[in-house]
Amino acid sequence: MAQWGRRVRGVLGMGFAWAIGGIGVAGILETLDNVSATFHPVTRLVDMWPQTLAVVGFVAGVLFAVILGVAARNRRFEQFTFPQFAGLGALAGAVVSVLALLTGAPLAIPVILTLAGTLGGAGSLLVARVAERRGLLAGGTDRQLLDRGD
Repeated sequence: MAQWGRRVRGVLGMGFAWAIGGIGVAGILETLDNVSATFHPVTRLVDMWPQTLAVVGFVAGVLFAVILGVAARNRRFEQFTFPQFAGLGALAGAVVSVLALLTGAPLAIPVILTLAGTLGGAGSLLVARVAERRGLLAGGTDRQLLDRGD
């Protein structure tokens, strides 16, 4: 039972991490919209970018974590390459794109979300490797369970 709790915590953590990334991008879009409304017509499509991209980022992050859990069972971070993680992120972005298109989003959204997923996947591996290098993931029982694949 403890392993399921750890997995759910990891999936939700990935969702929140990607939501924070969405908020960062949204801050740039919101700033562009507030500084110069004529800068780009896309910034006028949504009135509240941070909330919108936080939700999209959370859903994409959760999907990425689930896809990663299925595709990467019993593998460690150093066994992955950036293109592999980027591909899994692109898959998560593409799935979210389909959901967005079903709700009436413009046709440019799949390209943008797939690219964002690609960057998010590669960035997730970068953060994981830095955390592992700094010893943030190394610690007794959890590390032994990761090595065994439980």
